[in-house]
Amino acid sequence: MDEHNPSRDYGLSDFDVPQRFVTSFVYQLPVGRGRRFLSSTNKAVDLIAGGWQVTGITTFQKGFPFSVLAADKLGLLTSFTQRANQVGQAYPSGFQKSINEWFNTAAFTQPLAGQFGSSGRNILRQPGINNWDVGFGKTFNFTERIGFQFRAEAFNIFNHTQYGYDPFTSTGIASSVDNNPNDPQYGKVIAARPGRILQLGAKFIF
Repeated sequence: MDEHNPSRDYGLSDFDVPQRFVTSFVYQLPVGRGRRFLSSTNKAVDLIAGGWQVTGITTFQKGFPFSVLAADKLGLLTSFTQRANQVGQAYPSGFQKSINEWFNTAAFTQPLAGQFGSSGRNILRQPGINNWDVGFGKTFNFTERIGFQFRAEAFNIFNHTQYGYDPFTSTGIASSVDNNPNDPQYGKVIAARPGRILQLGAKFIF
């Protein structure tokens, strides 16, 4: 932290998310005895085709912020990380963001030895989230108290690429974009969460 210019360390929290939308839904398929379709079918067909339910969770979210870092060549900082010098616009007019150059990499450079970087804290954002989780299941009731439930579930059912570190294995919010001008992958998106995951589940209810 540059004590002569503390304003550069005023910025967004690592956990800042300006827009996040999450919704869930439950839909009972209108198929089977007493329903719109196959309402007068026999018990055998109803056992197979009736009573199925679709559930889901949909998430849209802006990405987490990150800083452009640099090497602290003379050990000026003990509790904070050195940031790069900003010498241009991160997103100049006409710039096309891509996974190979998430921001204008020419806008940031390594500070000279003994200097603090001029770029601010958390001035850029990582890719966001566009995720759909869907389940398909049915409960088979043997008595009023005893039943058997079967479920087929798909996480990220549309197999959208979700850039970022896997929240189940990572220990913190690390940048999914290489943010150090000294790295060979500088400016590239370097991490992605798992793709579509399918699972089957079953349980007895009593």
